[in-house]
Amino acid sequence: ESLREIISCETTTTLVPKHTIAVSLTYNFRKNLTIHQEASEAMLKASISRSFGKNFSLELKGENLLNSRQDKRIGRTAQYEYRRGENQMGRYVMLQFSCKF
Repeated sequence: ESLREIISCETTTTLVPKHTIAVSLTYNFRKNLTIHQEASEAMLKASISRSFGKNFSLELKGENLLNSRQDKRIGRTAQYEYRRGENQMGRYVMLQFSCKF
């Protein structure tokens, strides 16, 4: 009575010994045939980091760069039929400095 598929792709590479680039893409789709609900979400994450010696690193990370999430629902009550839709926003970027002791 429900359908779900998840597609995921991830890659990490080192350009020179001190720089690292990572990219991750995940697509999630769900459909519930009983209550007529569909939801799809595409999540793209990317980061670039640079290490300074053995103990210090600086990283720039982006989360939810595609900013794509949708939810649709169709329903029926005794008096009316309805269709409800939802879109969600939430893109952000972080700069992180770390020190290992």
